[in-house]
Amino acid sequence: MNQRMFVLICILSCALAVTMTPMLQAQQVTKAEKPKEVAAQTTFKMAEYTPEARWQRSAYLAMVTQVVRIKSLLDKGMTPEEIGLADYKTYGPPHGWTTTNTPWRLWTTMWNNYTHPNDMCKVLEASETLVKVRCTRPDLPFMKATGTPVYGVTLDQWEKAGLTFNQALAAYHGMEFTQESDLDNKIITIRKK
Repeated sequence: MNQRMFVLICILSCALAVTMTPMLQAQQVTKAEKPKEVAAQTTFKMAEYTPEARWQRSAYLAMVTQVVRIKSLLDKGMTPEEIGLADYKTYGPPHGWTTTNTPWRLWTTMWNNYTHPNDMCKVLEASETLVKVRCTRPDLPFMKATGTPVYGVTLDQWEKAGLTFNQALAAYHGMEFTQESDLDNKIITIRKK
């Protein structure tokens, strides 16, 4: 029940942020600015954002929510691997991911569920028993922006939790999930055993 409440809070938080961010930004006044008297005939206009800008903001807030959750579990003594396995027990079979029984189905479901607006992937190889893709790492600017752990979570901890979740999903369906990362990209291979 707590996991379902957490997911509901995440969804509501993102929706609230998407609708409230323009209003809050329009209300911000820098220290250098002094409030001005508003004449009675002034028209108030909210800031306008493109759908792309709103999606970027939602993706950012979703990542913040995930990172803060990982941090809270790390603080309780869990390892990144234990967090990935706990997520698998919550979201994986029998609760979900039950029809992802081929490498292609598993990959396309991951792509549909995890895609960040800046994520770009290219299929390098695909067959009935194997899928190999190269993807960008859109989480890098967020996780490395300050050069220090974000909300107390390192890039390595973030990636290990996600990798463990993906490997558990693949193993359930008799597959192997591997991921090799370099500075800008990751190569993901899903292979039927």
